[in-house]
Amino acid sequence: MSNQIEVSQVVAMLGAAYPNFLATKETVSVYYELLKDLPADLLKAASLKCCAENGRKFAPSVGEIRGTASEINAMASGVPSTLEAWNEVCNAPRSGEYRRATDEKTEEGFYIIEVKQFDWSHHLVKKVAELLGWPNFPNPENESTDRAHFFRMYEAEINKAMEYDVQLPEVERYIEDKRQASAIKQLTGRLTK
Repeated sequence: MSNQIEVSQVVAMLGAAYPNFLATKETVSVYYELLKDLPADLLKAASLKCCAENGRKFAPSVGEIRGTASEINAMASGVPSTLEAWNEVCNAPRSGEYRRATDEKTEEGFYIIEVKQFDWSHHLVKKVAELLGWPNFPNPENESTDRAHFFRMYEAEINKAMEYDVQLPEVERYIEDKRQASAIKQLTGRLTK
């Protein structure tokens, strides 16, 4: 969480970097209200990254700072690129397991086979692969179409995760309250039937 002083420092930096940016008391108040949920180090990094963008002529908006914060979080959490994720799906063992012979032998002289569960590099890669039918996906006979479907779906999942990552706490509370109210309404509707 960022405190008011940390957000004020970011707004002051934006004012110094962009002389056309008017940093009033109200501006600081709005930026604080909309950015206070971000950790201070992430807020500063996102603001600096926005300011350093080639060709930027105006100070970044709150939404641009939040979006950049989400991009930084995605990079930090190791989300594979679309091409890296596709490569992983294509090379993942269809059995979901890796098997390899060890140097050890049984009493009968057979090599011991080590079996390890396949671990996906990131939960989003696994989610999209399974939604598209992995381990029967991709189909070697239809690889170009499957690749296009995977790319589109994976990028949509990344965008959804990034949006959720920087969702304002007030918006999250509103959505959760509406979901709970809807669930209660459905439950009571079933009980009255």
